[in-house]
Amino acid sequence: MVYSSFFFRDYLIGSSSPNVRKPMYFGSEAKESKIDLVDRAILSCLGINARVSLTEIAKKIGKTADLVAKRIKIMEQAQIIHNYVLLPNSTLLNQESYKVLFSLHSVPQKREKAILEFFHAEQHIWFYSKSLGKWDLEINMDVDNADQFRKIMMELKENYSDIIKEYITLQVSKVHKFNFYPGVET
Repeated sequence: MVYSSFFFRDYLIGSSSPNVRKPMYFGSEAKESKIDLVDRAILSCLGINARVSLTEIAKKIGKTADLVAKRIKIMEQAQIIHNYVLLPNSTLLNQESYKVLFSLHSVPQKREKAILEFFHAEQHIWFYSKSLGKWDLEINMDVDNADQFRKIMMELKENYSDIIKEYITLQVSKVHKFNFYPGVET
């Protein structure tokens, strides 16, 4: 991955937002950050459940809630923590989940910007990533049914067939684990 972004799932609450979460960049010049066992334990807790309360983390790792809050703030400022992402169980919401991988032709910057704007505007797309390798772009979406998925894909093909070389779709039946920091168990 070179660049990734999670979009807000405003459709779940019946609204729409022009906001985008802070993007995540990969492969930039790394800055060394010092994290100790306390930071690792905090990251482990957040990796399992980013909505866990400060007091629950503090209790689990044997520290104060104030210390946990301070450490989280420091890790956010150092960009060790980029985002917090909710991954709802789409089957409980009567939705189907899909991942689509795209291989693109040589893309003018203006057209790349246009397809990324499409991804952001389409409320059912909640993640996209720009990558190196066979697949240039990846998106994830949750839809009500296969017909809605086909409609979105048809719109994509109609508007961006000049830049889409090929694509594959994967239906996600279940997410067993989604953790960007599967560090030490606490």
